Amino acid sequence: RIIRALLGEENTAAGRLHDIVEQFGMEPLIGKTLLTFGDVRWNNSNVQGAIQRLLEISGEDAQTVPRKGKTAWHGTLGARIVVAGNDVPRFNDPSHAMANRMHIVRFGQSFAGREDWGLTGRLLAGLPGIFNWALDGLDRLEDSGSFSVSESTLLLKERVGESSDRLGQFIDEYLKLGEGLTATEDGLMEAYEEWTKRTRSNRDSTSAA
Repeated sequence: RIIRALLGEENTAAGRLHDIVEQFGMEPLIGKTLLTFGDVRWNNSNVQGAIQRLLEISGEDAQTVPRKGKTAWHGTLGARIVVAGNDVPRFNDPSHAMANRMHIVRFGQSFAGREDWGLTGRLLAGLPGIFNWALDGLDRLEDSGSFSVSESTLLLKERVGESSDRLGQFIDEYLKLGEGLTATEDGLMEAYEEWTKRTRSNRDSTSAA
């Protein structure tokens, strides 16, 4: 809310992650500087398609964007992306490109049951000071050339990168590669299904803890 207020609502777009894979889902992003997704559920079946779109946007690739009732738009979408959620991001990206582009900020404290309903109003009242604070941060970013990264962020990025290459993990854990070694297709599928169920169960248990 505060970032949108800083940039101006007319310069921002918000929605559900899987909206951008719809036929006209990219149209609201034209001319925007910020795209936000709140409460993302990474186990949603449409997430994988959205990841490809996010890679294209974050990579500043040229886009052809269908528009309803208009000719298609051609250009580069300049929106930066903010994603919020309660789970560690999960997606299939063996190249690790998405994980490498993420700047992960972990919020380790829950305010469930002790919500501060007046917080947004107080922060909006201090918006000029927050804006100056953001400009100071921009100066530091330009001087250093990159964002400062905490140890917890590095660990999370590593975890996201590892989990994004699920096929690679399965091969490393289950298969032995070598000349003359063989496996049946049915055997491979059975092993992969068993591995998928086990790793999902372990991952969910870790997230719950």
